[in-house]
Amino acid sequence: MRPRLLVAGAALVAGTASAEWPAAAPVVSVEGRWFLLLGPAPAAELWGPKADTLVEANSALAYAVPFANAWGEQPPWTGAVTLYGPAGKVCQATPGPALVLIRTEQDFGEEPRTAEARQASIDAAKARPGDASLALPLTAAGSCDGALFAAPPEARPAIYKVSPADKGLRERALAAFRALPAYADHAKAYAEWRATQPPEAKTPTHWEDAGSGLLINTLDGNGKRFVVLSVVDDQGCGDFFRGNATVVFALEGKALSLLSNPKRPPTGTSFHAAADLDDDGLPELFTPTGVLPVTNAPAQPEWRTAPPSYLCPC
Repeated sequence: MRPRLLVAGAALVAGTASAEWPAAAPVVSVEGRWFLLLGPAPAAELWGPKADTLVEANSALAYAVPFANAWGEQPPWTGAVTLYGPAGKVCQATPGPALVLIRTEQDFGEEPRTAEARQASIDAAKARPGDASLALPLTAAGSCDGALFAAPPEARPAIYKVSPADKGLRERALAAFRALPAYADHAKAYAEWRATQPPEAKTPTHWEDAGSGLLINTLDGNGKRFVVLSVVDDQGCGDFFRGNATVVFALEGKALSLLSNPKRPPTGTSFHAAADLDDDGLPELFTPTGVLPVTNAPAQPEWRTAPPSYLCPC
């Protein structure tokens, strides 16, 4: 068994068949360079003193920082990996030594950054876990455009086809959603807010129609079908009702079985692809900001792949 690497308070064990590393992991591109994300950044005391600048332009900051290798001579994910997009394989790549990948979006003006400002961003990342990830740089063989995740060559990850649900399935999924405790909680809050609105506002009867989008899609793959219903709240800033949720059902015949937490499902989000990254028979959803697992744990957070933004949202 290899040494433990403490990562943001959690222990990841690399090595043998009982290793806790994921069966597949998301990838991101920074200025045309690909990185495989293994998880949160290692403890700050393991970071090296120098950083390579990947990008400092258009509000985007990205740095690569070496760290003290806690795995010994054989880190995880050695050898070639296959990168996959929404429809299957897109390229192969070879991982390099693990590093700390720092990425943020923030307003830093148009002037060239000073060494002091650069170091301040790196120091801030040590105190803000969301700014940095444990990552492997990838040397790609050919174009990897559209890649979402990587897996060892012997893996056969399930990739699901995403399609809009037909009218009948939409009606059944919406009825099942409206029967959940989470829906009732939002409905109560919405009724109270709606009562304060003037008649000319013409607010919808149901809270899920007050946001900017109700999405109901099917996932098909690996001999399984799922239905994902998401109420997306991306209306920006303003004084209005906010309510959103994403719930996933297994679909067998016409029967819908809830897989999400009925009281505290994840926040509503759109998604553009789905695959089984951890080989548990359930899909993970690729959203604009990360990878959302399907679980009945309350308010399960995303595995974030987008850099945190410190730009003003309004």
